[in-house]
Amino acid sequence: MKKLIFLICMCVSGCALLNSKGEATEENYQALLNTWIGKDKQSLIERWGTPTHDYEIFGKTYVMYFRSRMVPVSAENQLERMPDVADKKFFEFSEKPAIISLSCHTEFLVEDNIITAWRFEGNDCKAYGETEKEK
Repeated sequence: MKKLIFLICMCVSGCALLNSKGEATEENYQALLNTWIGKDKQSLIERWGTPTHDYEIFGKTYVMYFRSRMVPVSAENQLERMPDVADKKFFEFSEKPAIISLSCHTEFLVEDNIITAWRFEGNDCKAYGETEKEK
């Protein structure tokens, strides 16, 4: 019996370690983007991949990344994930999962091949804490 309790405790503590990154937040995404200020464009492309779009205007280069995904949301979580829905009663009584669209558009300003600024918009611009190195 003691061995069984020990094994259960080990499993529970192991699961807690696996989830130690916490929740992805917009604040962490901002911190991640801040790490790119002062770095060169090629390093960004090597890390994030080919940009969705880039263009140059008035001597400044804009490098853009766009990602989107469709995500099923259980009936219990629909209200949390869709706070801007006007008629929430529909979702309160729905037993079927909803499909929501998540997206993030991130734009970097590059001057003299160095990233000098960024901006983003979307409902999926989130990152985990310090352990996340990818976009």
